[in-house]
Amino acid sequence: MAGRRQKAFTLIELLVVITIIALLVTILAPSLRQVEDILKRVVCRSNMRQLAMAWVNYALKNDQMLVGSNTGSSGWDWVGGWGNMKAGALWPYVETPKVYKCTNPMNPGYPVSYSLSAAVNGQAAGHSATFRAIWGSLPWKTYETIPRPSECLTFIEEDDWRGFNMGSWVLQSKD
Repeated sequence: MAGRRQKAFTLIELLVVITIIALLVTILAPSLRQVEDILKRVVCRSNMRQLAMAWVNYALKNDQMLVGSNTGSSGWDWVGGWGNMKAGALWPYVETPKVYKCTNPMNPGYPVSYSLSAAVNGQAAGHSATFRAIWGSLPWKTYETIPRPSECLTFIEEDDWRGFNMGSWVLQSKD
């Protein structure tokens, strides 16, 4: 046993292995960041899809009446005041707080990062003449009055630069 040599890495071999691993990490790091960004976008789209499905289900269960697109001004608004999603009318359809917020919000402290169109049972004042000419009188109160529901833009991600989200958005132009 005394003459038996143990096999082990030499210092040079160990340094070569460490260098190769460091090189691979350097090459793969940007790709991993891109994958993470793509996954965040997928989650954000999934959240908006779940909210849109809840919006349609609410209308189907309430004689075609649309959930209110304001925030907290009535008992049927989609979320309560200041983003209180549990006080909103969509909460029974989407009882997961993470769904109400995108994966990378500008304001992490605010509970909601999506907004619902004011054209769907909200305060639609401020819409352009062109928009009214295409879509008719606003706001729509029932699902059946929307001219082309499959083309209706409902939820968007809206991270307000002032640090909060009003929960309702209005399409405006310079008409």
